[in-house]
Amino acid sequence: QLFDTIVSGLGPGYSWGYNQNGLIVVFNRGLLSIAPGTLPQIVRARTGLLSFAEEDNGSITFDALANPAIAPGGIVSIIDRFDKPVGQPVMRVESATFTGDTRSGSLMSAVARPLSVI
Repeated sequence: QLFDTIVSGLGPGYSWGYNQNGLIVVFNRGLLSIAPGTLPQIVRARTGLLSFAEEDNGSITFDALANPAIAPGGIVSIIDRFDKPVGQPVMRVESATFTGDTRSGSLMSAVARPLSVI
């Protein structure tokens, strides 16, 4: 209850959770539910990353070939053409929109937000 009070003092949209090792994670804009052992979806140039932009708040906006496994609430790792992580090594997907059809290429635009780890 005390930690609920502390995290709610950070502002609206913050929540927290912990894993089996006792690591406490503070989330911005909603609690992320990830099953233990879940690996992030990796988006890189050779697997469909088309472009990305880093925002002032640490978020990453990116366009890529459609990957239905990348969904809001999931985790993603964005890798640049030099095999370096963009933003934090693991980020939470806040939104993802898909365009295209069954006869041509399908694309996605997504926003990934940083995770704050204590």
